Amino acid sequence: MSFTRCFQNLAASLLFVALPVAFAQGTLEDYQRAEQFLPGNVRHLVYVADVTPHWIEKTNRFWYRKTGMKQTEFILVDAEQNTSGPAFDHERLAAGPSHAAKQDYSPSTLPFSEIEFVEGGKAVRFSVDSAQWTCSLATYECEKKEQAHPETPDEALSPNKRWAAFVKEYNLYLRDVSTGTVLQLTHDGVAGWDYATPLPSLRLMVDQGTEDVKQSAAVF
Repeated sequence: MSFTRCFQNLAASLLFVALPVAFAQGTLEDYQRAEQFLPGNVRHLVYVADVTPHWIEKTNRFWYRKTGMKQTEFILVDAEQNTSGPAFDHERLAAGPSHAAKQDYSPSTLPFSEIEFVEGGKAVRFSVDSAQWTCSLATYECEKKEQAHPETPDEALSPNKRWAAFVKEYNLYLRDVSTGTVLQLTHDGVAGWDYATPLPSLRLMVDQGTEDVKQSAAVF
């Protein structure tokens, strides 16, 4: 085989090896287009990717909060009937608190994130600031009720502000904010091991105990 023929074969082989690398390199436009799909950029384009169901008592129905680009809706799902739709008329519901509070609430951005179906599903209850509202789903007449007991620093409110949890005599209690009814949840709390003790306090106790042991060992 002549030298020229060998050189041509070698050049052709190198060309086939280099081609995939060249094609894989891509252009500036390719990288800019791919950048649009990075997690930080896609996060602002994806909505309703996660549905958190809130089951209604012992039924096959639940509601969830649907957040879109321009509005937020409460959706009611009936798993047994395989149906879903708005949990209520958002425009009519917004009118009740707006009129009573003399403040305009937008139907697309209602001033609450948690609801509760009451009266056998014929009314919906929610909290705005320090007031609790109950609105009929038939007439959309809303009743406002101030909290019977204000929130205290030693209590933790539930997201819908209906329940308040607190520790008393080393045990955990739950209080209905609207009625004041108190329910004791635990009965085995003891000093030093009470419920809801912050971890830093426990860590401080352990560290102090370790230091005491070190000091005792040094004496002997």
